[in-house]
Amino acid sequence: MNCEPALLTLIDGFPREPGAGNWEDVISLPGPRSLLEAVFVELCGVSLNDMPETEDAGSGQIDDDWQTRSIVVGRDGVGFRQVERKCIETSALPCHETIETFGLPELELTWAFHLELAGQFGHSAFRHDRLTARFANDVVRQRFEGIWNRVFAVMPVFEEAG
Repeated sequence: MNCEPALLTLIDGFPREPGAGNWEDVISLPGPRSLLEAVFVELCGVSLNDMPETEDAGSGQIDDDWQTRSIVVGRDGVGFRQVERKCIETSALPCHETIETFGLPELELTWAFHLELAGQFGHSAFRHDRLTARFANDVVRQRFEGIWNRVFAVMPVFEEAG
């Protein structure tokens, strides 16, 4: 019998994304870092500003015009790994990113998203791709849903990943 909590996928309640050419939205809408800050402060009592950022050895490798960079943000066994893939030939293609948390109490998150080019702001126009979560119980899930709602002003809806 498998007692591991089910892996859930966000199916509705996505963060609002900036409209094309809406530079005010690009800089003002909350994104993944906003959520991570709220989660780590509420669940662990630590701000991202207090967590060191370390680039993984071998990070920055280039394969077929795509550079992959991997960063670990965290301390004391709590944090996240962020993997970024961007084209070195053109900025017209989006930068793809994946964030995986570690050490959060009773919660695992993996979030894939991309950042589109936003003029002089660079790759900063957030676009959600996929978020999966594993909650140890309904209390943790409800707590996370409350954090999500405070950050993005929308309730997340999850279903079992399939």
